[in-house]
Amino acid sequence: GLVIILGKIVIQPYVSSSIWAGIIAFSKLVHDWTGPIFIVSWLLCIVKWMPLQTIKMYDIKWFLVVGGYINFGPFKGKHPDSGFANAGEKMWFWTLVLFGLFISVSGMMLVLPGLDLPREASMLALLIHGVSAAILIAFTIVHIWMATALSEGGLESMLSGYCDENWAIQHHNLWYDEIKANGTLKYQK
Repeated sequence: GLVIILGKIVIQPYVSSSIWAGIIAFSKLVHDWTGPIFIVSWLLCIVKWMPLQTIKMYDIKWFLVVGGYINFGPFKGKHPDSGFANAGEKMWFWTLVLFGLFISVSGMMLVLPGLDLPREASMLALLIHGVSAAILIAFTIVHIWMATALSEGGLESMLSGYCDENWAIQHHNLWYDEIKANGTLKYQK
């Protein structure tokens, strides 16, 4: 999708017309065939993660200190309460839900020839599709950056599927208390 939308500016001036034709044809083919995979994956993410993404009062407090990234004055050394998903992760999830819907619907409008849409509707769908994709990509890059580079131990937890007990207490204390109380806390052997 990025090659389709930006390739004319970033790639085409630097390659021959025959190479550009091959790049754009391949990009469109891949984009059109991976669209349904995106839609199915998007739906599976919603079904799997929605029960854990409801907004709680402690999420508002999390936002007020930007998840502990504000680390000076009265906020120094304090990490806000968080459940299984912190407020930033919930914000990313709801961004995925909303803009994933926009991407899915507008993409189907653009790729299904039987709809026979007026030109104005196609142009609007193209605009919604591109803007929604850009927003979702930006949120995803920020989410990945904050979860890996800015959160010591975050990448290791994602790769192994386990997190250090101290890390869990610091970053997701309410979730830690919950799994400890209900007996689902598991230790890696």
